[in-house]
Amino acid sequence: MNTNLTTIARFDNSANANLSLGLLQASGIEAVLADEATMGMAWHMGPALGGIRLQVRQEDEEKARSVLEDQGTDPDSQEKNFPEGFFEEEELTPEEIQNQKKQALANRAFKAGIIGMGIGPLLLYSLVLCGKAWSSKGSISGGDKLKLASISILTPVMIVGYVVLYSRLF
Repeated sequence: MNTNLTTIARFDNSANANLSLGLLQASGIEAVLADEATMGMAWHMGPALGGIRLQVRQEDEEKARSVLEDQGTDPDSQEKNFPEGFFEEEELTPEEIQNQKKQALANRAFKAGIIGMGIGPLLLYSLVLCGKAWSSKGSISGGDKLKLASISILTPVMIVGYVVLYSRLF
């Protein structure tokens, strides 16, 4: 099949996607279902993937749409199963991108610090992430700032605790 494919419909379940695929194949139009296997194994990821995509060659797009419409399958109606504006990409400003990066660092530092309470070496990783988060540009919300501050204080305390514990054991 030619690699210049275009998506003509999106489906939230495999049954509807395969019915439409069968209609197109019966009409002599080569078509494929993208992300069908992924949706079958990880159905909860459907909104993140954009559903199962029915794809045809670009030169067959009009014919494929007319076949689906003639059979009562409106390709555009399938997209109504997703929230309004779901497929539109949002443009972020450089400041918003920096804020998201800082927030992601803060969240990773917090998670590593919590897990590090049981697995000592992760505390060092958490400490490095805390330093990167505090020194990076951008701002974070009050709740994330509180998490970052608390883990920045707890991590060194836990590291000292582990050192004392191991020095007494050995």
